[in-house]
Amino acid sequence: MWLAQARAITKLADEGSCVIVGRCAGAILRGRKNVLTVFVHAPLEIRINHVMDRDGLDSKEAEERIKTIDRERAEHSLSFANATWGAAETHHLVLDSSIQSPRDAAKLIANLAKKAFPEAPLSPCPEKPERKS
Repeated sequence: MWLAQARAITKLADEGSCVIVGRCAGAILRGRKNVLTVFVHAPLEIRINHVMDRDGLDSKEAEERIKTIDRERAEHSLSFANATWGAAETHHLVLDSSIQSPRDAAKLIANLAKKAFPEAPLSPCPEKPERKS
């Protein structure tokens, strides 16, 4: 599955501008000049509250779920991409999502991409109300 995923990510990147969330895409596309890697994080307490609201869990259950998923992501990244998940030095930009809205974070990333790759066709962020989760 890893090889099929890596081929699919490479094919998408070869075909033109795209946004790939997760899947060790930054490691798969490492070394390309037309790649911008971003890691979005938030403090544990913010993440716990978000998971409690989204999934209807209590604080302990939410924290356990987050820590399990983080551990799995770290293991996957190390096993398949030989990369440390979330390491700042492997990303062009690291954002703390607790200090801005998702729309503002998307605009910041889009503006950085426009500056880094002025020749790439980029669509603007649509101006519509943010979803409430």
